[in-house]
Amino acid sequence: MKKGNASGIGTATHPEKHYEVFFNPDSAKKSRYKCIHYELETKDCKKLRIGCVGPSNDMCRFYCESIKPAEPNKAEKTAKPLVADFDGIKEIPMNEIVVTGKHFVKPSPEKVKALVAHYLNYGKLDKPIIVTCKNGKYHLEDKYLRYYVAKELKLKAIPAVTIETSKALKKLQNPGQKVTHKQFGAGRVVNTTINFVEIKFNATGKVIKFDINTCLKNNSFFSFD
Repeated sequence: MKKGNASGIGTATHPEKHYEVFFNPDSAKKSRYKCIHYELETKDCKKLRIGCVGPSNDMCRFYCESIKPAEPNKAEKTAKPLVADFDGIKEIPMNEIVVTGKHFVKPSPEKVKALVAHYLNYGKLDKPIIVTCKNGKYHLEDKYLRYYVAKELKLKAIPAVTIETSKALKKLQNPGQKVTHKQFGAGRVVNTTINFVEIKFNATGKVIKFDINTCLKNNSFFSFD
């Protein structure tokens, strides 16, 4: 038997359980089959241990459509993909770089000041650091000044290249360097910036600008004499 009142809230009694039902006739009807407490076979409520409160489940204060997804364990949260060799210039996290300190010394204040000024003017460092990928970490091999300044500036990531890529980069940034392009043929480096290299080709005499990172990522783009 149910007892109602003017507020629309009533109380129902059952021989096995005393429970409360909230009547809301204006709310949308919900399917009892979506309720996590509803047992399809017995048609009982696992929460109330009696038959499902009906005829619509939005009347039951225990109604719940979904369960909160289980929290991943700590190992899953902290697991990171292992680092691997890469082509071109890549932004790598500062906290994933290992510095042994065996052959690095603190740079002079003058060099630090000059590179900081360069960063403030151009929004980036003048050269990428050089790293090797070993044991799931990036190991700094050269350009410690850039790493040092990046730490001073509290940067979260820094441009980097591998040793092999650094060799090609050095040639592309060397004015007068002889190169051969797979499409335009032989030419020479005439100008270079942080992001671009300009090459004058012998056959046409034209100067063409190329994105340095694109050149580095495509090993067959250039060959060097």
